[in-house]
Amino acid sequence: MGFHGTSPKCYVPKKLPSFILMESEIDALIAGSNKTLACFLQLLKETAMRSGEAFRLKWTDIDFERRVIVLNEPEKGSNPRVRRISNKLVEMLNSLPRKSEKIFPNKTLASLKTHISPQESV
Repeated sequence: MGFHGTSPKCYVPKKLPSFILMESEIDALIAGSNKTLACFLQLLKETAMRSGEAFRLKWTDIDFERRVIVLNEPEKGSNPRVRRISNKLVEMLNSLPRKSEKIFPNKTLASLKTHISPQESV
């Protein structure tokens, strides 16, 4: 047919989130969660990792003496990085069982996310 021309361009405007939790609300969520989920959420809060990145972490990625986590398997084309962690998170990680090579040995990330559910009001 020999059509020549340009394809239409799609422009998606970038927007800032309309609702961001306050740090006190995040801390309340962490405090009300079970041990494994609380550790997972604290890790996300302190390191700004994506949930998939945190889920794939291994015990060998953590240096407990220097209090750093090395992220060697980033998502979405990100670069590998090193993040410092608090003593609180180190204690939370040490309280988890080391039955597997992975820190969070759940079958899937979705199974970890299902633990987050609204609590009933008393």
